[in-house]
Amino acid sequence: MRTSDSIDLLTAAMAAAQGEFLPIEKNRTGKVKTDRAEFSYDYADLSDVMAAVRPALSKHGLCLSHDATVIREPVLAVSV
Repeated sequence: MRTSDSIDLLTAAMAAAQGEFLPIEKNRTGKVKTDRAEFSYDYADLSDVMAAVRPALSKHGLCLSHDATVIREPVLAVSV
């Protein structure tokens, strides 16, 4: 992956976008059951997260991209 010598413009745009993010409702529940315990947790679905943050990211010239690489199992996914 290539990187820039300076990320000043990127960090400024990220800070501006993040300042516009509103809290995202955790509207899903995951359940985990093991031999010794059972518990649940709440989370926000990725599509809901993306719908909530995409307008502010776009407004400030930012985007989210994914690159999946198979080195060995499992697949490695990198989000930038």
